[in-house]
Amino acid sequence: MKTSKVVVSKKKISKYSGSLLVALVAQNEQGTFVLGEILQPLLQSLLQYQEFTGKPEEHILLYPPFGSLAGVLSCRRILLVGVGKFHSLVDTGEKNESLRIAGGIIAAECKIHKIEDVGIDLPGLAGLSDVEAGERLIEGILLGDYRFTKYKTRKKDEDAYIGIKKVELLTDKNNAALRRSVARACNSTFAACVARDMANEPGNGWTPAHFADYAGELAARFDMTCTVLEKSDLMELGMGGVIAVNQGSATPPKVVILEYNPQQKSDTILLVGKGLTFDSGGISLKPAQGMMEMKYDMCGGAAVMTVMEAVGREKPEVRVVAIV
Repeated sequence: MKTSKVVVSKKKISKYSGSLLVALVAQNEQGTFVLGEILQPLLQSLLQYQEFTGKPEEHILLYPPFGSLAGVLSCRRILLVGVGKFHSLVDTGEKNESLRIAGGIIAAECKIHKIEDVGIDLPGLAGLSDVEAGERLIEGILLGDYRFTKYKTRKKDEDAYIGIKKVELLTDKNNAALRRSVARACNSTFAACVARDMANEPGNGWTPAHFADYAGELAARFDMTCTVLEKSDLMELGMGGVIAVNQGSATPPKVVILEYNPQQKSDTILLVGKGLTFDSGGISLKPAQGMMEMKYDMCGGAAVMTVMEAVGREKPEVRVVAIV
């Protein structure tokens, strides 16, 4: 799977010479649209001509010479993205989601214009720290940049663009907490994208054996314990429901148990995911347009297994048990 490099930098935006500089436009308690001090004159010019109003999800891509900022900036493009109201009275969850959406917009613009490197001006947003803002933005960008190309053959004349290679957060608060939050975003989004890969496989491309193999690999990599119950074990335990559903399949059933057990732990979390890799029951009763989605019956199991990928990377002080 393609991964993007994410770094935190104290580089000033005037010194950023990459392909795309991104700035977020927020609305304060007085209803005024604001962004970083250097770019504020550019925003005022756009607002004057009503070419950009700063509303949520609104965005505009600008090219040099950038009006009054000609000679001040070194980047090749500027993307302004509206995130709406950002002040202490707005719910934190709403602000977090606005930033994830903004990240998705950034990824979409990069895809359209085949941009591989991005710099993001990360000023302090009212009511939200740079630590929180950076984490949510990176989540949106990396999830938005996802693509499943395993079975796609690129034509000779087709562009070789495969997505964003580098994201640089430009801030004067290059501290350990911000770097940890960015790493957490990278870990969680990587796990989510692995789950998407599993779901995008054809029905015969992800089976109970694949779940077992993936769990075994995680166990070896992150010092977890993996237990796989085979069909004979399920029969002995009287797990007739699993065996009955499996009767329509040529692939034997499995129950996969993966356990993360740190030396110091405060509690235990149990995750259970449905990993039905092909539902043969009732196929003749389903409308034709719904049959292609039957392979997604295993998405619960995919989510649970890839959570364990994130757990292995984060190493929390809590015991986590996953059952698929």
